[in-house]
Amino acid sequence: MFFTIVRRGDVLGVAWLMLCGAVGILVYAMSLYPGLCYLKLTDRGFAYKRYVFLPSRFIEWNDVHHFTTYVHKFRRDVGWMCSERYAGTKTPFPNMFGAEGSFFDNFGYKPVDLARGLQDWRRKNAT
Repeated sequence: MFFTIVRRGDVLGVAWLMLCGAVGILVYAMSLYPGLCYLKLTDRGFAYKRYVFLPSRFIEWNDVHHFTTYVHKFRRDVGWMCSERYAGTKTPFPNMFGAEGSFFDNFGYKPVDLARGLQDWRRKNAT
């Protein structure tokens, strides 16, 4: 498509493609900046932020039944199954996706180690 636009001499089309490419590169570069995506553990629960333009979320330990690992698009991720008292947004088909909530980022840890560590924090701090 790009070569067709250039061959026809469509200056506006080339400018539009360059703008979209520049925005994509900017968003990707911002996602590599330290601290924009994080996982913060507290005594009450955990807060995480996955993407640059999305707000952070806080989940209480009592809202999580257990943490698990699952395969999503050929890679292993960490997710959680919600307890009965959780009133937030859940995945509508947890058996299909492997979890009702997920990080889609392992924050530099192996998925099994991250799930085990989060489960230990949940056991220690949930009431």
